[in-house]
Amino acid sequence: MRGIVIGRVGPQFRVYLLEDRREVRAWARRRLWKDLGDLWAGDLVEVQTILADDYVLTGVAPRRNWLDPPGVANLDLLLIVVSWDAPPLDERVVHRIRIAAHVRGIPAGIVVNKLDLLKPGEHPGWVALQERYHQAGWPLLGISVRTGLGLEDLRRQLQGRVSALAGPSGTGKSALLNALIPGARLRTGEVHPRTRRGRHTTTGTTLLPLPEGGWVADTPGFSRSIFGPEVTPAVVRDAFPWGALTGRPIRCQYDDCLHLREPHCSVREAYERGDLAPEWYDLYVQLVAEAQGGGGE
Repeated sequence: MRGIVIGRVGPQFRVYLLEDRREVRAWARRRLWKDLGDLWAGDLVEVQTILADDYVLTGVAPRRNWLDPPGVANLDLLLIVVSWDAPPLDERVVHRIRIAAHVRGIPAGIVVNKLDLLKPGEHPGWVALQERYHQAGWPLLGISVRTGLGLEDLRRQLQGRVSALAGPSGTGKSALLNALIPGARLRTGEVHPRTRRGRHTTTGTTLLPLPEGGWVADTPGFSRSIFGPEVTPAVVRDAFPWGALTGRPIRCQYDDCLHLREPHCSVREAYERGDLAPEWYDLYVQLVAEAQGGGGE
């Protein structure tokens, strides 16, 4: 039987059987731990029945992609959740997470929550931000969990997919999960103060079922991506669509140009001419510094 790991309870895994459309608890055979190291939410597995209501995992399909932390695999979409205010939108955090997803081949979307906090005088700034991101090919979905603005569009994006939420603390990810999946936050229970386990307590990353079909990962502790060694300055450079941002093909003198201080750099020249928005270039320079080990928080 084929299934998808949706969580873990103590030493057992919660597995949703794809053909039977029901959840079971299963043990993992020792060789799986030896070969894989760990099993994560989103892993596609083979399940075998030993006795009635007693299941064991016998195989794991190769992962298409993964994020560690928080330990989630085979994502169709990583949804970066930020807020317009409280806390204010931080573009550098958005692109840290976006580039981490880019490296791993995970499509990413950007959601701006708390648009109910948008003051009348801030509306032009919101429109300008949308236009700037639309030009880059990263459309922003504005929502308000409090008023329901944009939630139907978001449900359509998530339908039928395995997705995860990521973003800074306080941006409303928990409230968003509650709006998408009524009762989702009631899936936890008492934790024993000594063992830190409970019969009805799920630890680690959990996939929650969407009413419209699909799964969304509740990823405790995963708020932003700090660049690892796989994110080099060249990776940061290649994660930006320079042709779209400058409005013309990029023809630098050097193939390995990082668009910083190199001579005859098309990107730098576009920035100096005013053809490249300074917000993009300043952000890019900061992210390259982080990838070089000279920035970060």
